[in-house]
Amino acid sequence: FTYMIGRPELADNKILVLGMSLIIIWLLSFASMKGMEFGKYFTSAGSLGSTIPTICLIVMAFLAIVVLKKAPSASVYTVPKLNANSLVAISGITFAYTGAELTANFCSEMKNPQKDYPRAIMIAAAVVCILYVVGSVAMTMLLPTSKIFAYTGTLDALVVACDLLNVPQFFVQVIALGITLSILGALVLYISQPTKMLFGQAEQGVFPEKLTENNEHGIPEKAILMQAVLVSVLLAGVAL
Repeated sequence: FTYMIGRPELADNKILVLGMSLIIIWLLSFASMKGMEFGKYFTSAGSLGSTIPTICLIVMAFLAIVVLKKAPSASVYTVPKLNANSLVAISGITFAYTGAELTANFCSEMKNPQKDYPRAIMIAAAVVCILYVVGSVAMTMLLPTSKIFAYTGTLDALVVACDLLNVPQFFVQVIALGITLSILGALVLYISQPTKMLFGQAEQGVFPEKLTENNEHGIPEKAILMQAVLVSVLLAGVAL
């Protein structure tokens, strides 16, 4: 969001980050109570918000470094060797697929889950694999690995690409909007799925009845509210 408004330095303002985090958590908590019939709009926008920026990064990086040769590559590439040290990278690759398991709890809301869900997972896995690998190459073309940070790496690399291609920095702000939407789409799932799985489908008597009671959308909304309160307290404790 701070990149989107052209003020990336505000990301270091703890009070601003805390305030925005609390607003987003509560807004998305209420949105998640409507079930995936409503939440799908967040996740659909989120999928485009993560895919399109990565594609833009790939195209601009290869155009600037490989085609137009505006600058040398920031990294040197070699053929990887399979040994004990390189196996550590598997954990990073596995991390790219985290989140897919959250969708399993919503299979029942699909029209044809036996056919559509496996197909969706395989398509998503292939898309993630391609974009993750090629996107990582594109990013390291523009930035040395020592300057790549988990949450701003894509935007930082796009800033460099825009400078090399003389593209207005406003483009980065538009991309930042897309990434913001992708995070919101992911958060809707992270908020509703674990709570629905833990409280909404627990056997009667395991948890208090008020927590396990589902609303008309099949979501235990009182548990969602309790979760939002706990998250708010933890966020405030860390920030302050």
